[in-house]
Amino acid sequence: MRLFQKPGSTAAEKSFAIGAIAETLQAMGDSISVFAESLYPHFLAMTRDEDEEVRSNAVFGLGILALHGGPPMHKYPLGKKCSDKILTVLK
Repeated sequence: MRLFQKPGSTAAEKSFAIGAIAETLQAMGDSISVFAESLYPHFLAMTRDEDEEVRSNAVFGLGILALHGGPPMHKYPLGKKCSDKILTVLK
């Protein structure tokens, strides 16, 4: 996870990294539940990035976690926090 959070990473590097991880998680389906809890804070943090594409990929990743993350994701307030983030990205 350090690749898209290390200082000096370009927007393209961060966008690619978070997008690739999200796409991989999507392909893995429900088996991602073992990773969901540790990935959630990273995707959430990237929704505050200055680059629109990075934020968009982070929101996509949050959606994949919400869809396939299973019980580990139930303790997170995905509803309100994610909808606020999605609305911010879409503006």
